[in-house]
Amino acid sequence: MKRALSLILLIATLAGCGNSQNYRPSNLTLLTPEQQIINARNHELPDQNTLVTKNQKGEILSIEDVEKIENLESYTVDYYQDEHGVVVEAVLRKLRESDKELQAAIFAAFQEELEVKRVELDCEDKSQFLSEVYERDQGIRTDSSVIDSNIDHENLEIIVSYIEKCGFPTLDAVTKEEMLTIWLVLQHAQPTYQKKYISNFEEAAKRNEIGWSSVALMKDRALMNEGKPQIYGSQIMGDRESGGWMIYELQNPETVDKRRMEMGMEPLSEYVRKWNINFDIEQKSD
Repeated sequence: MKRALSLILLIATLAGCGNSQNYRPSNLTLLTPEQQIINARNHELPDQNTLVTKNQKGEILSIEDVEKIENLESYTVDYYQDEHGVVVEAVLRKLRESDKELQAAIFAAFQEELEVKRVELDCEDKSQFLSEVYERDQGIRTDSSVIDSNIDHENLEIIVSYIEKCGFPTLDAVTKEEMLTIWLVLQHAQPTYQKKYISNFEEAAKRNEIGWSSVALMKDRALMNEGKPQIYGSQIMGDRESGGWMIYELQNPETVDKRRMEMGMEPLSEYVRKWNINFDIEQKSD
């Protein structure tokens, strides 16, 4: 978890007080600490498709180059914006003591939950707006390498508004696809809303309106987002040391298959093969 938080700080925070590095782009403006905190609070991250990362010599670095750097936690990045206010360049440099307070403030701002406002909607129009929400949710995950947090937040406001106004639906009110849409949006939300509605999905699972595996995934996601060990092993994260993937921290791994079986899930060793992960912990029955 410590490595994951360090990577978030590297990518999502915008440190840059008193830049003394050798290279500095002449036609771009360094983001101020105030801008950095505002961007973090609004979850406005640079577009990784267009962002150029350089070292202190001004040489372009690939993601693979950055991942190979030893003691990456001891580095930070200065972000530069163009005349339109778009962050287009990042310069990697050694972390200074003066950066740490700003990093802490930025990370705290990034962790703040954005206000979820209620939006006006007609319960009878659920098929239309749930279809639109589904398209937006999947569109930013299949057509782009960067997740747009603003779209996720807009979708969350619609789903929360729908549930609070119209009640948590059953399959008498929505289709299985629409129920899945509600689950997807909450699964991609902050843990507050996963925890708030997990009991509703448990009741839906008892009615065979959603799979128990979906309940398991939501429980694991909420725990991971809170920095706690997961239960079922469904959450996978990048392993910076190997450059591959790893299972996020798991409680009682020697009995995970028993828990997974109770939720209708395959053994963990089979589940993680798609990420080329080898899970070989001997399983106990109790």
